Amino acid sequence: MNTAQENLGRMKTLDDAWNAQNWEVFRKRHSADTKVYWPGQPNPTIGRDAHQHESEAFLSRSRIS
Repeated sequence: MNTAQENLGRMKTLDDAWNAQNWEVFRKRHSADTKVYWPGQPNPTIGRDAHQHESEAFLSRSRIS
């Protein structure tokens, strides 16, 4: 059974991977059939590959030059 502390630790590694754009860790923290519900998006993103693709696109648009 996962404790709240273990879940927080996993979420921290996912946040750190997102911020560092460490796609290897990002992929380890998402199942192949993950569903991601974004605010304002009518349907979830389905699948790890699709989520990684949209995350990379989002981060590339968010960069400050």
